[in-house]
Amino acid sequence: MEQKMTPQDIEELSEKMADWAESDDFFEAFKGARVRARDEKTVEEMNRLLETIRPGRPAHQVEQNRAGASPTVQFRIPPEIEELLERRAAKEDKSKSEVARQALIQYLATA
Repeated sequence: MEQKMTPQDIEELSEKMADWAESDDFFEAFKGARVRARDEKTVEEMNRLLETIRPGRPAHQVEQNRAGASPTVQFRIPPEIEELLERRAAKEDKSKSEVARQALIQYLATA
């Protein structure tokens, strides 16, 4: 039986994949990769594949059926807060963005 992923599962996997793609491990994974010859067949295969891929990180889904571009919010924080954020992210094995997003959601939910 196929197990369906919840929006939370998808969010967590998306964060892990994005973090990996931005790390040195991403390039290590392709060491020794074989390059295929560029011929008509491989060009057609790549074009079909590229048509199915959307650029950028996946959108954060608030509701299961609602997807689209996620808004980006930027703000400054004191160095001490950044240090706490980095420690918490490392402790929970999450990105700083995920920890900040969860903290903001929790804060706004209690407002």
